[in-house]
Amino acid sequence: MKLWACLVIAGSVVLALSQPCRAQNSVYYRLFKLKPTQRGKLKAKFYYNSVEFPDILSSIVTLSFNEYTYVFNQTNDISDMFYWRRRSKLNGIYRYQRWMDKGGRVKMLINARKQWGTVDMKGVNLLALSTNRTGIHSLGLQISGMQKTERVKLVGYKHAGPMPYETNFFFVDGLTMRYNKGPADMLLIRFIAKYNAPQSLPNTVPATFVVDGQGQVSSFSGLTFTVPMTRQTKVSFAGQSGPVRTMVNFKTGKGVMVYKKQALPITLAPMQTNMVFTVRATFGAPVVFDEQTAFRAGYVRPNYFRY
Repeated sequence: MKLWACLVIAGSVVLALSQPCRAQNSVYYRLFKLKPTQRGKLKAKFYYNSVEFPDILSSIVTLSFNEYTYVFNQTNDISDMFYWRRRSKLNGIYRYQRWMDKGGRVKMLINARKQWGTVDMKGVNLLALSTNRTGIHSLGLQISGMQKTERVKLVGYKHAGPMPYETNFFFVDGLTMRYNKGPADMLLIRFIAKYNAPQSLPNTVPATFVVDGQGQVSSFSGLTFTVPMTRQTKVSFAGQSGPVRTMVNFKTGKGVMVYKKQALPITLAPMQTNMVFTVRATFGAPVVFDEQTAFRAGYVRPNYFRY
């Protein structure tokens, strides 16, 4: 345990499964690899949706695997902050590096504005993480007040994007919005939508997206886009209705919704200081997929947002 002093049993892990009509934090693991040995390795790359833009130097940061949690910053005193370096205050980029006994080391990189991070542990005692090599496991992340645990399928201690989550899952990977430009208005949403039974869907599936925006200057709500999608393959659907087109592949989870060449039916001040978006996606009639997430815009310019 001396080599793994910062590995502690989490007192409680919040399993916040996605609920319709209520925005939830989301964490999407593009990569997770584990070697639970005396000189173990753990690599992870994650993306998350959160309305927060915290100062990592004064925030709790933890990564958990099942019932165990590695605490990157718990007490916020000089002993924790010694391992952190702020690379960019404007973009919220922070780097953590700690050398352990006998040459082990732990690294973490967080981009708080674009909401992604990487973890790289090498030569560290990870025997406490030994578990079944194949199955559904809990991967948790906490950054300040953002705390979420996802149930992810691992095969041989490895996970990659195309592999399924245990339940329906919705994550916004990117959003670009141009407004007050008339026919040049545009809204593009790239997302991950995991639904593990796409073969059971009919050949025509309506897709509805509802977008709300809460800014410090002005806001909008109930911006709705509905598109009838038709089956392209066993696992993918696509469709277009007027200025809106959408596509989703339920096996990989990748999807996109694009609105362009028509003015957005909203009223927003041209200058904003920030914007928190909430996006809800529903598929099917009756609805079989109904998930929602919220996040903070990362890039704000006149008549323009990007996340």
